[in-house]
Amino acid sequence: MIRTAAIVLLVASVGVLCTAAKEKQVDFITDGQFAFGMELAEANQRLEKDEKNLAVMYRVDTPSTNEFVCVYKETEFYRVRFFEGRCYFIERRAEIDAGRVPELFTQFGEAYGETPESTQSRDQRLWYGHWMLQDRDVELTAYQRDGDLYVVTYQEFEPLTVGEALRVQETELGSGPMEVDPVTGKLSPAQHQVEDDEQSAEGEGEGEESEAEGEGEEEGEEPPPEDDDDDWDWYD
Repeated sequence: MIRTAAIVLLVASVGVLCTAAKEKQVDFITDGQFAFGMELAEANQRLEKDEKNLAVMYRVDTPSTNEFVCVYKETEFYRVRFFEGRCYFIERRAEIDAGRVPELFTQFGEAYGETPESTQSRDQRLWYGHWMLQDRDVELTAYQRDGDLYVVTYQEFEPLTVGEALRVQETELGSGPMEVDPVTGKLSPAQHQVEDDEQSAEGEGEGEESEAEGEGEEEGEEPPPEDDDDDWDWYD
């Protein structure tokens, strides 16, 4: 594992969004390839031992942070982030049958308790739940994608660590704010930063042009005629 401030992009032949087979129902409570709070060393071992089933889409490593996206058996999507060797953020996506959606939210309620932030749309096509635990947050979203299939997105993270870890990652990358394209997995400067730089450059260019025009006018312009005080007799 290279732990210098380097970016390693690994592109697989499968798509980022995964499609689960109907007979394979994912258990978001107990069954997962990666987990919140796990050590980086353990995650690396899993990636190395199961390269056949875990296709890494991209990876970013700095001295203090690590992040990767992978797909498991073309059925589960994972985005995992580490800070100082420990997982502080995990995102997991998969497809499930429509009939399992209410059951899934009931399971989360039993595991994490009741929450006021639990709702669904009037047509039942969108479900959402948010649990604020003592040391972390858990979010669960399900939306209807095609017929009887729902895409479920599960996130577990430490809110206070997220901002700090991303700032450290940007600093250690040494290229200013960076964004990861969720489709290609490639890093690029943050769009707002690019726009600010372009506007700043335009402003400087306009200032230099105006200054140059002013200098030209001063050089080619004849001085105004001097007032002839003799032609005016204010006291007569």
